[in-house]
Amino acid sequence: HDWRDEVTTMIAGASDTVVSCLNLLIFTLGHHPEIQDKIFMEIQEVMGDLDRDVTAGDVNGMTYLGQVILESLRLHGNIVGIIRKATKDTKLPGCTLPAGSRVVIMLHALGWNEEQFTKPELFLPERFSPDKQKERHNYSFLPFSAGPRNCIGKIYAMMLLKTALVHMLRRLRVTSHTKLSDIEYELKVVMYAKTPLPVSFHPR
Repeated sequence: HDWRDEVTTMIAGASDTVVSCLNLLIFTLGHHPEIQDKIFMEIQEVMGDLDRDVTAGDVNGMTYLGQVILESLRLHGNIVGIIRKATKDTKLPGCTLPAGSRVVIMLHALGWNEEQFTKPELFLPERFSPDKQKERHNYSFLPFSAGPRNCIGKIYAMMLLKTALVHMLRRLRVTSHTKLSDIEYELKVVMYAKTPLPVSFHPR
């Protein structure tokens, strides 16, 4: 393998996940004009001139927008689960997991654990503020997995999502026309909405 193989893997890994996340996130924001306003204020604060190109420095400085993306991933899921292999005997409450066992980690279920996320059915980006994240275990939420084999496209995917949302929300407001509770999910490679998600856009 050379660097081109790695870049291809990264881009391919981020493509479906970004499309699915953006689809569900835009629809969710259509139900939360107050969150759209907070994002717009952050965009103004970071960029100043809304007519210039968006830079990597801009999106890296948009911390609230990052919280919004993570909360959408928590609420809707993206990659439902991952499979890992236990490299040694591991003691768990009530049992010991033998070395060599296959372990399925349900990533979506982690985001709905009420011990970590109170009222998990609500869309609350503040859950991912720095102070709130310190209150939780590092592995309480794993949208990009964790450890040395975490998602190779994590940074690339977050950059794509932030850039797309900045281009959209600095000029437009979004309104959704069906209920969040009406979403039916369909699992393909990643989690998609099976039901249509009609929205309309309005100039700011």
